[in-house]
Amino acid sequence: EKGDTVHQSWREALAKEAECGRDICRVWRNLMRNAPQAAEDLLEALTCVPEEEDKHHHPLPRHAMLRPNEVVRTHYAPVSIWDYDANAEIPEPKWHFNASNGLAPQGKLGSGSSRRGLLRRADGKPQGRCGRSCRKLRKFICEAWLNRIQGLRISVRVNVKVVKIKGMLCQEVFYVLKTTPHLHIFTKVATRAIIESVWRGCAASFYYAHVCYRSAEILV
Repeated sequence: EKGDTVHQSWREALAKEAECGRDICRVWRNLMRNAPQAAEDLLEALTCVPEEEDKHHHPLPRHAMLRPNEVVRTHYAPVSIWDYDANAEIPEPKWHFNASNGLAPQGKLGSGSSRRGLLRRADGKPQGRCGRSCRKLRKFICEAWLNRIQGLRISVRVNVKVVKIKGMLCQEVFYVLKTTPHLHIFTKVATRAIIESVWRGCAASFYYAHVCYRSAEILV
């Protein structure tokens, strides 16, 4: 990458260390306390383009349908590759292209495989006509509300990256980020992705529920 401060050989060596089971997250936290610039370089080195399991049938996306205010999309998963299983009924994981919470949505309902997946229940049996209609109506209402609040989806160029550090979504990491004087760490894509993942995963729901509760309490 242009302007990259970490040599490719260091990236490869650190990635091998991470795959061998070493607790890189603990190393990173210690570096953030004692040598924050080194911790920033370590995070940058282990934020890389994921390996494609099948680059011919399921390559990394170059474009995605995102809203104007969406700077980054995240997904926390126990994989470090862009996986694809040609023998499965739905070859690609749903979180790759799903329109609502996918990493790189390609349309209103994602890819063709995802559309087929939406028409099946959790036990794999096809849904009835009523179930499909209710699901479509709910998605239509949610999409219309989001379009009005956040703007219409547009096709934008994207770069998919993976952070090869296990266990980054934990209290210790957020405590280190909260107390660090090294604010430049927040300019890194990985740091923003960690915060965004926790916010969308649980913190946002708790925050909005608390706001509604406090508003109702004031009105009463």
